[in-house]
Amino acid sequence: MKGRGTGSAGDVTFTGNFQDLGENAALVLATYKFTPATGPMDQGNVDLIRNFPPRPTMTSRRSVGDGAGLPEATSARASPPSSS
Repeated sequence: MKGRGTGSAGDVTFTGNFQDLGENAALVLATYKFTPATGPMDQGNVDLIRNFPPRPTMTSRRSVGDGAGLPEATSARASPPSSS
């Protein structure tokens, strides 16, 4: 990946790689160069590893009043007690 950003603080460019580690984790290895509007240039490396929480599974297809779109664990509708 490559990118460039510019703003009132200065300019930044970066080059790096994104690697999906599976199990909702990712690794980013990159280099950057920041040239501020005033002051010395800064450059360096970025090493980031991140574990992202899994997205909730949408299992409900009910109407809005019944908690549609909410994961089953947080559904707005209570289940009746079983009669066993």
